[in-house]
Amino acid sequence: MKLRKYTYIVLGWLSFAIGFLGMFVPLLPTVVFWIIAVWLWSRGAPELMQKVYDNAKYGSQIEAFMLHGVVSRKGKIAAVVSMSISYILFQFFAKPAFMTGAGVAIVLSVIAIWLVTRPEQPKQDP
Repeated sequence: MKLRKYTYIVLGWLSFAIGFLGMFVPLLPTVVFWIIAVWLWSRGAPELMQKVYDNAKYGSQIEAFMLHGVVSRKGKIAAVVSMSISYILFQFFAKPAFMTGAGVAIVLSVIAIWLVTRPEQPKQDP
């Protein structure tokens, strides 16, 4: 299925690009989109997945999440602080309607709660 393989590769690159933009655009996450890219590439281009894993800054975090579902404490703190700052910037510059601002706050809160409840270490086998 070459079409399926190429679809995974293209969607992976699109997700990776959106994640890259997230380094500069408030409310747009980086690691989440890179995790999606890795998942897509694992099905279409494992060598691209490995390149993300080999990234000095984000690779080990993404690999740990993909293989064990873990997020480091440092990663959790960075994500929650980044989401908070992004929300403040969103409120200050976009001046959204109340319901829009509340909706974004709820979504970010749910994500933050989910994130901080992730394990920080892989489960140990008995």
